[in-house]
Amino acid sequence: MGLHIFEPRYRLMIRQAWESESKCFGMCAPLGDTFSEYGTILKILSHQMETDGRVLINTVGVRRFRVVSHYKKDGYVVARVCLISDIQRRFDPTQFGRMGAFYRVLSTVTSHLSHNMGHIPSYTEGEGGPDGPGWIWTGLHLVSELTGLSSEVLGGTCGMARFQELVDLFNSLSQTNQF
Repeated sequence: MGLHIFEPRYRLMIRQAWESESKCFGMCAPLGDTFSEYGTILKILSHQMETDGRVLINTVGVRRFRVVSHYKKDGYVVARVCLISDIQRRFDPTQFGRMGAFYRVLSTVTSHLSHNMGHIPSYTEGEGGPDGPGWIWTGLHLVSELTGLSSEVLGGTCGMARFQELVDLFNSLSQTNQF
């Protein structure tokens, strides 16, 4: 995911993350004026400093988290977090055909948006680390840009429920001709 960092406080945060061993920082789902209790750890893959101080970064989501506590430091929010993992890590084998077909649709859509979305993770039956298949998260990111997807999806621990949410959102968007 490409990000354009222009506020001085976030430029400082990104510089600190880039100079760290992990090259990671956390980003919470936007909730308007309130603070979201869920977020994603992002790893900076590359960065480009502009002459006016702005920073363009390319990131990939690494893990999900729930905020335990937070405070402000250097103008941005710092938090203690608890990592979230799916309880059910394997998908129902009867759903693989449906998931494969949906992945092909998602691949077609994201190929047209690759400059914003980055590369979609590959589809492998039963794939998934502690957060489930990466391609489902790419799909959720895509539809969240169009629908304002709620942050509760980040806190969920069932991959099949997350996949169904993605399918339902795509169906809703296609009925309203947004896709």
